[in-house]
Parts: sequence; structure tokens; C-alpha cells
Amino acid sequence: MPHVFSDSHDKKIVRELWNTPFLRHLNREYSFVYRYFGLPGPDIIDIKLWKDMIKEVIAFEVPAKSKNNERLFINKLRENLELIDIPNMTYYGPFEEVVLLRRDYEGQDYSQRDVITLYNLDFCSEIGSKIRASSGELCYRVEAIRQIVRDQVESFNDLGRPSCFIIFLTVRNQIRSTVLRDRLDVCLPFHKDFIGECLRINPIPPEDNFLIGSHTWAIKTIILTILQESLRGNNISAFFSPFVKYRGTPVRISRVDFIPSPMLNLMIFCKFQHPREMAGISIPADPLRIKSLSVNGDDIVLAPEAGETLDSSSSAVDFFGTYLTMIMGHDECLVG
Repeated sequence: MPHVFSDSHDKKIVRELWNTPFLRHLNREYSFVYRYFGLPGPDIIDIKLWKDMIKEVIAFEVPAKSKNNERLFINKLRENLELIDIPNMTYYGPFEEVVLLRRDYEGQDYSQRDVITLYNLDFCSEIGSKIRASSGELCYRVEAIRQIVRDQVESFNDLGRPSCFIIFLTVRNQIRSTVLRDRLDVCLPFHKDFIGECLRINPIPPEDNFLIGSHTWAIKTIILTILQESLRGNNISAFFSPFVKYRGTPVRISRVDFIPSPMLNLMIFCKFQHPREMAGISIPADPLRIKSLSVNGDDIVLAPEAGETLDSSSSAVDFFGTYLTMIMGHDECLVG
């Protein structure tokens, strides 16, 4: 079941001190403009903040949990988008259902026309969440992520530009232990040494329960395996940032107890490779080793997890800056 987003102090810090400076750097230095695709929420907080850099919005919104006014969120989303006067397309229904079944709750067909330059996949729940579609079919978040990569590839093959894009991915740092073990088994062929090392430091408990904020290394492994294999297999090179840990909307842990939801934010700078290249590459080669960051008060600070040994930076511009020219090459790939 989708969770209603509400902004938090930590989320604001991530948005304003981590994501925004990098977007503005690309916009200022390389004339990067953004075709935004994502889940901005009815209040469109991030779109309002970045509106001078956005040329188009493709947004998704779920029904409100109110039998009397299920359209509350989608109506508010559309009203707010009209107020800022940016060309937009809005879809009513879960992101996963719309992109996989190619239709929303209003009967609108879904397709991607142009290359997306900014994905903001801001999920309030787990990376592996399943969504039951209106048809009764289960839609899987992981498969939906793979599908938008396939759609991006098709659009790029048709248009040939722009060849660079950004992915922001936010998920809850929570998973059931039995599910975690199953998914790590799938990741094992790709990250055997890292998984083995982390299991020795922070093993998965044998009992079946929810692990909330306690096994960041394992959630990271699942996310990066999905993204690395999907992007690389479609001839897309990706430069991965550190994960940023923060506290989001409170989550229920018992009938009466709530805790701030532990969240993970990842930023990825991507570029389609030349057709002669066999496959995309990851920079660094083992992004699991990058030292994580965390929101601490009004700052973003270093907060390493198990197995992390590669240097990091609390500034996304500084972190990416060393490699940005190398990644972009000499073409004008950033102009949308």
C-alpha cells in the first residue's frame, strides 16, 4: 500500500544541500535543462525549487486513502503544476502499474516520447515493494525500474540525444530478513567478496522480522546490483554517488509506536555510450565501497557503513567534479 509523503527536516537538507547544487552546477556550467520524470507529490516541492531549470514534467500520483475523495492528490498535483506553468503530463495511478501496464486509472495510454534528463524516483517504501494493480495483477517496483531504462534506451535510439541523464532514487531502509537473504543470494555472483565481508561484520539475524535501518550495506547491494546490471546491459555508463542516509516520514513499528523512517538517497549520473562500445561501465568500478553520508542536524556528514573504504565528499559537485569532464566527453550531450 502506498505511503503518504510528508516533508521532513532531513529530506529538506538532502534536497537543498545534496541534490540541488549538483543540478544547478550542470545547468550553469553545461546548459543542462531537465525533462523531469517522477513522483513529486501533490505539493511538488522539488519541482518548485528547480522550476527555472525544468522544461517539462511527467508525474505520477496515487489515489488518496479516502473513499469520499480519492482524487484529492491528483487534483492538487495538477492544480499546482498549472500554477507554475510548466508543460506537463500527469498519470493517475501507481508509477509501477502505469509504466508496466502502459495505462493509468483514467484510461490514458502511457508511452515515453523524449529522452528523460532527470528521474526523481522518490519512493516512500522499500525497493522491492509489490503493487497490486486495479486489474489484480502484481506490479513489481524492480521490474518497473528496468522498464523505464528500456523506454529510455528506445527514446535515445530514436532521437540520438541528449545522451546524459540523472537518476535520483530514494527508498526506505527496511526489508524483511527472509526476503533480504533471498535477494542477496541473487546478488552473490556479482558482489561475493563484499557480501561475505559485510556478513561477518553485520550478519543477518536468523529469525524472520523487519530489519529497519540496521542493514544498510545489504539494501545498498540490492539496489546497486539492479541498477548496475540494467544500465550496463543497455550500454549506459553510470557514475554512482555515495548513499545519503536521512530520517523521513514516521513509520509504524507497533500498534502505538512510530519512528522516523530511515531512508536512503542515491544519485547517479548516466551517459549512453557510443554504439561500438560493448557495454557501459560503472564509476567507480565497485560503488558499494563508497563511504556513505548522513544528515546530521543542518549538515551532511561522513557516516561509513560496513565494507565501505572509498573516499567520499559531502558535496555532490565536488564528488562528481573529478570525473565529470571524463564522463561527458567532448560532445554537447547535456543540452536537452
